Amino acid sequence: METVVCSDGTLYPSLLTDGKKYVVVEWKEPKTELKIQDDQGDLRWIPRCYFDVSGTSAPMLVKTTLRDDVEDDSNPSTVTVDVMLSDGTSGWCFFTTPAALSELVETTVGDGDLHMYGEPNMIVVSDITQEIIDDTLAYLNTNGLLPSCIVPIA
Repeated sequence: METVVCSDGTLYPSLLTDGKKYVVVEWKEPKTELKIQDDQGDLRWIPRCYFDVSGTSAPMLVKTTLRDDVEDDSNPSTVTVDVMLSDGTSGWCFFTTPAALSELVETTVGDGDLHMYGEPNMIVVSDITQEIIDDTLAYLNTNGLLPSCIVPIA
């Protein structure tokens, strides 16, 4: 019995659950669609692209905690977020805005050149609000990108 894991249930919110395993009832050749029993109990054809066909469970977002209160600061430049994943991994990432980054351009180092590098745990968003942070983390989680966007906490 072959199983697959839902890696993106956003188009089927009441039918699929991100991170949940489903039994493949039938494949439509050339394996572009698969028939599974959805969360409503119905058999349904779903495109393969919504599943991890290796059958392994991807770590999913369980809990987030903002280290900074975005509601008290009228214009926060960065916010650090602690993240807990379903496999027990704890990590952190931080959010910033293009405006906050542009302020760094005025800063020089050494001979007057700006030296910057990308941080894998830096997430740049248009504005820092609870809603934007939640939506961004949900997007990264749904698309399997969240584990690579956090620094593990030992």
